Amino acid sequence: MLRQRPFNWLKPKNDFVLKWILGSDNDQSKELLLALLNDFLYAPALQSFTSVEIVNPIINKQSIYDKGSILDIKAKVPGYGYVNIEMQLTNQKNMHKRSLYYASKLIGNQLFASDGYSKLERVVAINLLDFSFFPSTPYHSCFRLVETRLHEPFPDLLQLHFTEMPKFVRQDQAGKIPMNDRKAKWLRFFTNEDDTRWFEMAKQDPG
Repeated sequence: MLRQRPFNWLKPKNDFVLKWILGSDNDQSKELLLALLNDFLYAPALQSFTSVEIVNPIINKQSIYDKGSILDIKAKVPGYGYVNIEMQLTNQKNMHKRSLYYASKLIGNQLFASDGYSKLERVVAINLLDFSFFPSTPYHSCFRLVETRLHEPFPDLLQLHFTEMPKFVRQDQAGKIPMNDRKAKWLRFFTNEDDTRWFEMAKQDPG
C-alpha cells in the first residue's frame, strides 16, 4: 500500500497552520508561542516570559481611506509589549516597508484620547521570510532606532526582526549554526520538507 503524504498546506510555513499552532487562543498554543518568543528574543532564564495574550489581529481602519490589515499573529506579553509575527513566502520586494507599517499601526493604536504617552508599550515585529531579502550574510537581522553619530540606542520601543530561512538552511547544512542558537530548532521545524520527521519533531521540547 502506498503511503499517503501529508498535504502541502499542512506545512507550518502555511500562514493558516502557523496561526493554528501559535495564534490560537488556547493553553497549548500559548505555551508554544511563549517558548518561541523566549527563544527568538533570547529572554534570560530567570526573566523568561511566563504569560501571553492572543490579541485580535485585525488592524481597524481609522477612516474609509486607510489601508486595512490583518496580521498573522498579534500578541501582548505583560510587562514587555506587543508582538507581531508574520510568515511571508513570496518576495514582493517590500517586506521592510510592510513590517514597519504594521509596527507603526501597533504603536499608533495603543493610546486613547485620555492616555498619557507614558503608557506606550514596546512593539516587536518578527518576520519569518522564505526568501533572502538583505545582502548581508547573517540569516537573522534586528533593527532598532539608534543615534547615527554616537550609535547610542533609542529607548527600546521598536524592534524589527527579519529571519531569512533559506540562509538559515544553507548555513545549517554547512554546520555553521552555533549549538547555542535558540532559534535553530524552530527554524528547522518551519523549514522541514521531510514528511517522515514530523513525529520526531513533535516529541522535542519546545522550551
